[in-house]
Amino acid sequence: TYQRYLELLGEHNVPRYSVADGDEVTLHGGVKLRFLHPNKGTVDMLSHNDASLVLALDYQRTTMLFTGDLEIVGMLDLLERTSPEELRADLLKVPHHGGVSSFEPRFYEAVSPRWAVICVGPNSFGHPHAEVLQYLSQNGIRWRTPEGGPITFYIWWGFLWTMSPAGRGSH
Repeated sequence: TYQRYLELLGEHNVPRYSVADGDEVTLHGGVKLRFLHPNKGTVDMLSHNDASLVLALDYQRTTMLFTGDLEIVGMLDLLERTSPEELRADLLKVPHHGGVSSFEPRFYEAVSPRWAVICVGPNSFGHPHAEVLQYLSQNGIRWRTPEGGPITFYIWWGFLWTMSPAGRGSH
């Protein structure tokens, strides 16, 4: 799949860029992307999942943190190199589909999200793991999965809110 992806990029002359922690991109309308992981010095020592791209999307006064399939070793690397202020986010895309291999309470404490989205569907891995869901609920982090359909979040005047149907894949 990845090879075909690269072929399509070449066929359509789509430029490719490598990014790493510390890189930033400002998009039209005031959207800023901050790349937090992987680190160029540690990426070769990490597994594929632990080298996942982690980026923060800042818009108005809201931050969303996207974590890919980051697992515990990658989280610890990220926590070691990144200040809590840089990690703090209103919305967290839960790492690795909510798997227990990606559950590190210190990471969730540093991010301190109000919302969490778990990208998961039917699977044989037990994702999302009960320990992750329990942690989110016990810490007042509202979470959703896409099982009830698409989830849409809005940012209006710096506030994050959703119009997704209540009770369908949400807690």
